[in-house]
Amino acid sequence: VTLRQAPPVLRAVDYDRLVYDRKRQATKAAREKRERGGGAISDRQVKEFKFRAGIADHDLGRKTANMMRYLEKGHAIRVTLTARRRSLNSDADAIQTTLDRVKELVGDLAVEARGMKANDRKSFGSLLLHPSKK
Repeated sequence: VTLRQAPPVLRAVDYDRLVYDRKRQATKAAREKRERGGGAISDRQVKEFKFRAGIADHDLGRKTANMMRYLEKGHAIRVTLTARRRSLNSDADAIQTTLDRVKELVGDLAVEARGMKANDRKSFGSLLLHPSKK
């Protein structure tokens, strides 16, 4: 531990244990930072919720309730919407309709970080939401 003493005093260390302890300390520090609310969204997890176009009201309510719980904890949310061909035949904007319903239910808890990305056929869409500042 000290080399200036005569004779020098050293400590034998188990290297694997040292690496393990440093990793645990880093994990603990990151967890405490998250709990204090420090750091950017990139430090937090992005939770993904998948919806089908034309989802039933009850199912949509359950999923958005879970979304709101994660938003309150400070997680970012990725909403992925998919549509089958038959649902697109009855409603050409099925993806957008479902997305509007999700936004309406989430309300002021979330802010759009990135607008909806969709493929050419409008059968797939993705949206990123960040928790709103309180």
